[in-house]
Amino acid sequence: MSGQYSEFRARIAALGLTQSGLARRMKQLGDDRDEKNILRSIQRMVAGDARVSGEMRALLGLLEEASLARPEASEQSHG
Repeated sequence: MSGQYSEFRARIAALGLTQSGLARRMKQLGDDRDEKNILRSIQRMVAGDARVSGEMRALLGLLEEASLARPEASEQSHG
């Protein structure tokens, strides 16, 4: 089970985010919970005290896709 949690930490880091940064981004994207509650949820997932939800895996996938798309957009505008 620990592989799921280390992968979760690695994916957050690969996005250039901290746990707090991910909580802020989720709030910006429309999560209606208090930021401190979002952060606590993330911390529980990182610690392995809660499973990494399907919704969180999906959100990370979308953030990863968006971060990969950004360099392509800037290359096209400079090309």
